[in-house]
Amino acid sequence: MNAGEIKVAHTPPPDWIYGACLQRFKIDPLHTVWTYDGVIYNPGGDRISDHVIAHEATHIRQQNEIGADEWWNRALTDDTFRAEQEAQAYGVQYGFYCGQEKNRDKRARFLFQLAGSYASMYGLPISIAEAQATIKDLAPKFA
Repeated sequence: MNAGEIKVAHTPPPDWIYGACLQRFKIDPLHTVWTYDGVIYNPGGDRISDHVIAHEATHIRQQNEIGADEWWNRALTDDTFRAEQEAQAYGVQYGFYCGQEKNRDKRARFLFQLAGSYASMYGLPISIAEAQATIKDLAPKFA
């Protein structure tokens, strides 16, 4: 799936997802994107970078496997499921970035940033180092 096939809406996602996420997670609602049923919701209207598109495309694929409603119900109630789904998406995001960026220092800083987001946004009981290792292990090799 490439960026040209993905729909982007500059609105919040469906109310039941939006409300639950705002209540449960540490997020900035205007600078967070959500994916639901093949659409990336970007209420703040910020430019979405290609590596974030890769992350969200992973969620689209995940949702297509079990249905978007089932995916969100599980993501909102099952910490293990959410952690696994996000780890896969962050891995794809990091792999995509590494395919574009050859500078090792920039890659390392980006991995640290992703790991911080992954570990803290969802309240996971893991360290930044553990999050980095997980993301790196799940990153596909993009040429």
